Amino acid sequence: MKSYEKSYKGFVIWLLVFIILVFSIPILLTQNANLLTLAVMNLMSLSMAVLTWIIWKNEKIYWYNGIEFEKAKQATREQRKRYALRHAKRFTLFALAGIVYSVVAYHWSIPIVFTITVMGLGIVAVALSTIKIKLE
Repeated sequence: MKSYEKSYKGFVIWLLVFIILVFSIPILLTQNANLLTLAVMNLMSLSMAVLTWIIWKNEKIYWYNGIEFEKAKQATREQRKRYALRHAKRFTLFALAGIVYSVVAYHWSIPIVFTITVMGLGIVAVALSTIKIKLE
């Protein structure tokens, strides 16, 4: 059985890829500010979903705020997986809903300020909804 080791290598790789992608979007989409904004917001929500699935796969739940490595190490594999899966599902649903909303908002020409507000409040709501998830 593989021991549960503390490592932030996967997180650092995810962060570097995220930074590269975020800075690449403006280079690729310089013509339309609304499309650029939607692309960046969707990249952020998709990146959060991907990160939560990486955490689920590797059981690195101590990457989440509020979980210390020792507590994560003491938990069983099933507990870590269940805890991470509950986060992953929420962030994935938000990312998918954000993409659908973005397509509708773009085609219906919903003001970008409203869209930024909706997406911003949405990600905050999802993050706050994870507070009640406990490692059991």
